[in-house]
Amino acid sequence: MADGLPDHRVRAICSDGNKGMWFGTESGLAHYDGQRISEVFTIQDGLWSNRIKAIFRDSEDIVWFASAPQETSIFERWSGTNITGVITKYDGNGFITFTPEDGLVSASVSAINGTPDGLIWFSSKGDGVSSYDEKGIINFNIKDGLPDNKITAIHESEDKKLWVVTSSGGIALYDGKRFSSVDVIGNVTTIQSDADGSLWLGTQRQGAARYKISSSGTTTNLKIQDRYNQSQLGHRNIGAIHYDSDNSIWFGTRGGGVTYYDGMSFSTINDQNGLPNNWVRTIAKGINNSMWFGTENGAVLYENNRVAKTIQTKDGLANSWVNAIYCQPNGVVWFAAGHYSRGDNSGLSRYDGRSMISVTSRSTGGGLASDAVRTIYVTPDGRIWFGTIAGGVTVHNPTEGTWTQLSTKDGLANNTVNAIYQDSSGSLWFGTENGLTQYNRGKYTSQVRIVSIRTNEKDNQNQAGVVSFPKIAAKSRATIEYSVVDYKVPFDKRQYRCRVIDNKSKGTWQPITKETVYDHVFPRAGSYIFEVQFVDPELNYSKPTRLMIEVTPPPFLRSNAFLSLIGLLAIVALGGGGIQTIKVLQQRREISEYRSLAVQELEDAHTIQMELIPETPPETPKFEFAGTCLPASDVGGDFFDYIIHEDNKNIGVAIADVSGKRMQGAMNAVMTNGVLHMAAREGNSQSPTHIVEKVNSILSTRMKQDTNVTMIFGFLNSEDLTFNFVNAGHHAHPILVRNKTVERLEHFGFPLLLIETFVDPERFHGTIYR
Repeated sequence: MADGLPDHRVRAICSDGNKGMWFGTESGLAHYDGQRISEVFTIQDGLWSNRIKAIFRDSEDIVWFASAPQETSIFERWSGTNITGVITKYDGNGFITFTPEDGLVSASVSAINGTPDGLIWFSSKGDGVSSYDEKGIINFNIKDGLPDNKITAIHESEDKKLWVVTSSGGIALYDGKRFSSVDVIGNVTTIQSDADGSLWLGTQRQGAARYKISSSGTTTNLKIQDRYNQSQLGHRNIGAIHYDSDNSIWFGTRGGGVTYYDGMSFSTINDQNGLPNNWVRTIAKGINNSMWFGTENGAVLYENNRVAKTIQTKDGLANSWVNAIYCQPNGVVWFAAGHYSRGDNSGLSRYDGRSMISVTSRSTGGGLASDAVRTIYVTPDGRIWFGTIAGGVTVHNPTEGTWTQLSTKDGLANNTVNAIYQDSSGSLWFGTENGLTQYNRGKYTSQVRIVSIRTNEKDNQNQAGVVSFPKIAAKSRATIEYSVVDYKVPFDKRQYRCRVIDNKSKGTWQPITKETVYDHVFPRAGSYIFEVQFVDPELNYSKPTRLMIEVTPPPFLRSNAFLSLIGLLAIVALGGGGIQTIKVLQQRREISEYRSLAVQELEDAHTIQMELIPETPPETPKFEFAGTCLPASDVGGDFFDYIIHEDNKNIGVAIADVSGKRMQGAMNAVMTNGVLHMAAREGNSQSPTHIVEKVNSILSTRMKQDTNVTMIFGFLNSEDLTFNFVNAGHHAHPILVRNKTVERLEHFGFPLLLIETFVDPERFHGTIYR
């Protein structure tokens, strides 16, 4: 045709993102560059069919299009099959075709679109939708050419080839599609490469060897260059190899200590010159050219050609066996210790050069998936990745202090991870007990959407994205609900973080949470900004979704009566002369100061009350805890708390309400909480009745006569799964939900401080059995 189009029957149009357009016609695909038709593609160029029904260009400028069948397509002539349509991807270099065998729900695709999380979606007529995630998770096992499903080491050589070591000692090479075994000497335990492109392999009983990689066509072989045995390395069983930037090699042996090779000669560091143990499990580079060795009797700092420091269990290590070490650029060192196979007595520790900090699942609020860490790996962005036993992978951002996890729910082949490695293309590889996982890191972070806003005054349901909502009064509570559309991350894995910014500060990001509701009481009038971000499984943060909030003074300061009073004072001041003016101004100043003091007292009382509330629930294998305190506009003596018994089998749970409001109520709550902790720990009693009796006895001599305390207190026992409790006059009875029935546990006694000695204590007491 004169205009260059292959056909005037145009079925689909899509922008190319650069002033040009793509046209899908009944006779081929055409590209318009802004001035003319510059390219035309047909079956002669590799299209499956000339009949183009739909076109979509993704964020990486890849063009996707759906084709309808035609009578004599190349695909049909070649395969002899009868397919009703295909999807084709064009990356500027060539075409890749997808059929139902590749996962499409139907070949008859009528529309294509993308979502912010990077997925490509295909809709069909009557058969639903399909999604395609080119950047997702891919698992490999022996069916894909691996010698064994248990992966122990992963490494990319200088020529961008990926090598995998398995527990059977076999080594495999990845060609981009599948793995093939490569013959080497001995059972391989560890792998490294040097600047010359050679591979260094450590073996179980054959020492170490240096191999040259040689390729011929599609075949890659390893040709041995040098072999090193026990006489040079101190032992023939090699557990770790570290290649240093000065081209030197460090060998960690299983029985002979550490051997250093500078390219000319070997030197050995063992128990004769400072090592606490000759079985070396890991080697890591420290700061200032120092080295760290992990042995079966602690960690060793080696600097200035000597053992400078040994760190063992007496110094805070969780276990003598040190399996992995990582040193941050600021000198902070992470140690993963514990029995490598079983994970017994395992723990992660963080050492800053002065003190050792234990990092556990509990101390991180569940951020660390398992205390049994096998491997530590850091990516160029500074994130630290921990491979654990039975807990999958934990990701930590030390700059933000945030944690997240990946597990089989996200596609990992297995939750026990032995090796982690990021290749030159940015893909992460996880070696597990049951296969190898390729995790292509995402480039997309979905945007959060505000769903609704609820305040004391009104609700504002939103369906199109909120940027602001009507003014609310100071001291009012706002509940903001939000969500995200992300088809990659399951609902139970989606995480968020929120903050409130006022005109005095930028605000502090709250800890990462899975909650989709944020509650906040605005303490004073002014302009505020609420921000929320979606946090993906790699701790990438979306662009903040913002909400502008205007907070006005409390209603009584805006009431007609209050304004009339101010107006009357002004009239009196004007009519009464200078002396009266001074008096009125003084009264107004006193009123303002009193109001400020009252507001400050409320804020202080609220702060005191909220500091009694635990920030994180206790971590136990048999119970799940969740607690929150949402005080109304008045603050006072309400609180709840957890008390961990010394035997770690009983967990105390307390819910209390102390009479009094504002500062008096808050201070009474502080005293009650402190006395409760003292009574629970003194004598190590496990009787809720005895503990509450003691609290009553102490408080009766220290609080005003018109004060009382209502309280529910009891112990959850993790062995027999019971809850023994007492109810001292608390009006909100415990609720038991079991087998779809709801039961109020109406054990009820007198509030504390009404009488000095309990009467009929059994009336207070109740027990819940599993």
